[in-house]
Formats: sequence, C-alpha cells, structure tokens
Amino acid sequence: MPTEPRFAALSQAELAGARAAVHVAILAPDDALALIIARADGLFGLPGGFVDPGESPRAAVARELHEELGITADAIDPAALTPIGIDRAWLAETGLATHLFALRCRASDMRSFAHRAIDAPHFLSEVMGVVLVHTDLRRYPVAAHLPARASLDNLLGNRFVANSRAQLVHALTWSGMLAPARA
Repeated sequence: MPTEPRFAALSQAELAGARAAVHVAILAPDDALALIIARADGLFGLPGGFVDPGESPRAAVARELHEELGITADAIDPAALTPIGIDRAWLAETGLATHLFALRCRASDMRSFAHRAIDAPHFLSEVMGVVLVHTDLRRYPVAAHLPARASLDNLLGNRFVANSRAQLVHALTWSGMLAPARA
C-alpha cells in the first residue's frame, strides 16, 4: 500500500483547526548553497514564523524575511518563491501547519541577504547570525579531500528548532541539490 508523501499541499479540511506558520528555505541551486539562520535560542533553523490573523502564508513569508533578514519584498522575484508543502507528520504531532516555501536565488543574492541581516528588525532578538552552507564540496578544490556533503552533514548534526532539519532536507531534495536516496 503506497504511503502519502510527508510534505504535501493540504486541503482546507486537512488544515482545519491548525495554527499556521511559514518557513523559507533560501537556496542557490546553481552554486550548491543554502542559507540557514542561527537563532537566539542556540538552535539552527529556517527563516519564518507564525502567520498573523488575516495574513496569507505568502504575505507572512515577506514579513518574516524582512523582520529576520532585512529582505524587502522588492528584493525578491515572486516567481522564485515556491510553496513546497506542509509536513503532515509535524501537523499531526503538534497541530501546527508550517507552510514550507523555497526561495531560489543566486549566490550573490544570498550573500547580500546575509549582509542585510545585521540591519534586520529582529537581528539579535531572534536571529544571531546567518550560515551559508555548501551542499556539494566537490565544487571547491581546497575541500577536495572532504566528502562532497561534509559541510551539509556537519550542519545537519547540530540541533534544529522544531522540524526545520526535515524541512531543509525536503527543500534540498525538492530543488535537486540533494539526491533523494541520500536524504
């Protein structure tokens, strides 16, 4: 009997009674980079937060990116922001429907986002820093002696908030930056 995918678009009936939140995986697939935040509570995570009453998940993404990373809506190509599912297991366990989005960008954009973070409204209160993680070290001759996923594997060995680790792995797999069999 086939099982349903862990991450999927869910119906309004499946979301009834759930509190809504958003997380954003910021990815530069062509450069094998992902942006992660170091949170004030000492955990790693993805930018995001709760959806305010009357706010759409997409609007919550724009607000959270501004609050946590200082990214303004005009700095994001709307076509590059894609909803990639809600974690069914997390919803069943917690009653929290976290809408996961992927934001595809270039490495230069990602570096700009990382630099803007120090001027973000919630920097130091929620976000302590930004980590750019390389998902394929084969691109870097200086790291040729390391396994291709060493940087990512080291990061995934750390503590993440809530289900952010699973969300990151899903986003990397969805984007083609991580092979499904190795996730």
